[in-house]
Amino acid sequence: MKSKKLKKKARQTNTHVFLSMVNEKTRQSKRRLDSMRAEALRLVEDQGVEERIRKCMCQACYYGAARGYMVGHAFTRWKCVVCFAIHEHPNTRVPVLCTACASKHGLCSTCMADMDMKLRTKEYKRRTL
Repeated sequence: MKSKKLKKKARQTNTHVFLSMVNEKTRQSKRRLDSMRAEALRLVEDQGVEERIRKCMCQACYYGAARGYMVGHAFTRWKCVVCFAIHEHPNTRVPVLCTACASKHGLCSTCMADMDMKLRTKEYKRRTL
């Protein structure tokens, strides 16, 4: 008799624990989905356009950076692929172009894509050494 009561109590406890786990996971998924919707809205509406242009980043790099990247925290020397000037960057994820060259040519400093995401028809002749 006593063991039946204990088994029933254990089933109720397990059911309660299972339900609370499911509810907590559902809340976490809802928060993650809300975050994804907000990020998608920022991307579609290009809400950070002023800062993005100031940083010379295309939409893919600017909004993709919000997801985060693995970087080493060490000052890193790098060379701009257009003007060949040597610069320092505060981490190991260095840009491809310096800000001056990126803004002059309308390119993303991180990936070298066109800032307006338009394909170009004229070939760019870069300076050679």
